[in-house]
Amino acid sequence: MKKIFLTTIFSICFGIIIAQTQEIRIGYIDKQVIINAMPQTVEAEKKYQSDLNLYNAEYDRMTTEYHKKVKEYMENGKNMKEAIKMALQTEITEYEERLAMFKLRYTKDLNGELTQKMLNIDNIVAQAIKKVAENQKISIVFDQPTPLYVNDQCINLTELIKKELNIK
Repeated sequence: MKKIFLTTIFSICFGIIIAQTQEIRIGYIDKQVIINAMPQTVEAEKKYQSDLNLYNAEYDRMTTEYHKKVKEYMENGKNMKEAIKMALQTEITEYEERLAMFKLRYTKDLNGELTQKMLNIDNIVAQAIKKVAENQKISIVFDQPTPLYVNDQCINLTELIKKELNIK
């Protein structure tokens, strides 16, 4: 029993000594600089803008039609038969609902697509960070665009990660 106790104490002490002798290396990056420099980010933003322009053009077309119906109702409503008036009011209401639903759907679609692309980009960056950190034997990597204090032992990995991703 005494041997097991002494062996356990010895193992714990030896583990503490080993842990204290290992060098902890700290790295930091500016993740947003890396993400902004990636061609995938530029491509995702261009696609988002292009799709947004298409959706906005369709929304504008639908809005113009809606305004025509409202104008027609305002100009001719007094002279219309009640059944025609009701039909036009129903049509106007349906246009309003269609406009609201269209905008909701395209906003959701566009944001969903962009979010998915940005998650994929984030995963690519995370893999590069891990690879560079392992190659440089870095223990901890912080995302710090503006470090408050950095001594010589802290390593800026931003450029190494950009190089790993083949970006400038």
